[in-house]
Amino acid sequence: MEFERSDYSTTGLSPWTLAFGRVPRGPLTILKNHCIGAETLPVSFGKSAVEYLCDVQQKLEVAAEYASSHAEVEQERYRKYQTSRSADKHFEVGNRSWSLYQTQLLVSS
Repeated sequence: MEFERSDYSTTGLSPWTLAFGRVPRGPLTILKNHCIGAETLPVSFGKSAVEYLCDVQQKLEVAAEYASSHAEVEQERYRKYQTSRSADKHFEVGNRSWSLYQTQLLVSS
């Protein structure tokens, strides 16, 4: 959801805003507006703002723990894949080898 709310450098707008013509309002935006007195909580909210924030915090902690463990597993998988495709290269003095290097073309005006 955060990806859809982030502005693109090309358009200057988020995909959500481009698709729906307005800025998205998530649960935390509604809570913020309630706290500053800009709007009342919806009837279907079902719990107090403090209870809701505690639930959100708990869910975010679970998500962060999952993301961290998943990232470690994927990084290890990527490392194994990359090292399995690489070859150990040893050179001795006097061995012949090819050396590629980039040259810059200088143009004066």
